[in-house]
Amino acid sequence: MWLFDIIREKKHIREERCAMLLSRIDTALDELKQVFSCPDRFVTDDDITIWKNKHCPIITELRADTEIFKLKKAKKYRELTRKIQLLLSAEKELDQTRNIHNEKTANSRATEVYSVIGQVEGKKLDTQQLVAISKDVHTHLVLAGAGTGKTTTIVGLIKYLLKTGKYKQNEILVLSFTNASASEMKERISNETGCPIDASTFHKLGMNIITEVEGVKPKITELQQYSFIKQQLELLMQDDEKVEALLVFLAKLRKWLYFAVFYDFAFSSFK
Repeated sequence: MWLFDIIREKKHIREERCAMLLSRIDTALDELKQVFSCPDRFVTDDDITIWKNKHCPIITELRADTEIFKLKKAKKYRELTRKIQLLLSAEKELDQTRNIHNEKTANSRATEVYSVIGQVEGKKLDTQQLVAISKDVHTHLVLAGAGTGKTTTIVGLIKYLLKTGKYKQNEILVLSFTNASASEMKERISNETGCPIDASTFHKLGMNIITEVEGVKPKITELQQYSFIKQQLELLMQDDEKVEALLVFLAKLRKWLYFAVFYDFAFSSFK
């Protein structure tokens, strides 16, 4: 009887391992389906990273396990091999799947945003601008060249936030690097939305925060920049290595300035 007990035990172990693998694979596939379940929501890098980190052990195990065939006599072996291929293929094509999903979501959201805000500063925004406005994320980096409509997109975003009621005007902070651009932003936002939303520089924001907390406006340094730079250069020029490095830098700067002037002249000539 002991031989039959061994066979029975091996069968039990085989069925148990097959069931365990199927359970882990099903969990991974179900949770991946949940990631893409909402057609109106963008799938982010964080979503993908969280899923990968959670299910990396089973994926790594399946790729490295060369003895799956030993489960061939298990009742659900065919189902197991099918789902192994499904999971491995899904993981391999994850970036492509996300891109397709996000593109569909972007097109849908762009239509929704336009229905809310219409034209911005007399212009109909393109799909990229509308998508940028629609993304509900903590941080959003927009890369675009000069004159391509970055500020118009920001104005459109604020208009969208106000019209949808997601934020009130006193809950929106607009920052820029210079006083001129901050003033321009404030004027353009006010003209488009009718709301006097303040726009300031990073430095002014910092000053206001310190003043409010400390109760006293902080004193800005009275350091004379040109005198300071001259003094530091004189100190650096006492070191031969620093002098050599400075000469190399100035030589490169001269070439760059020559190229910039030549490019500007050539571009102006073809206007």
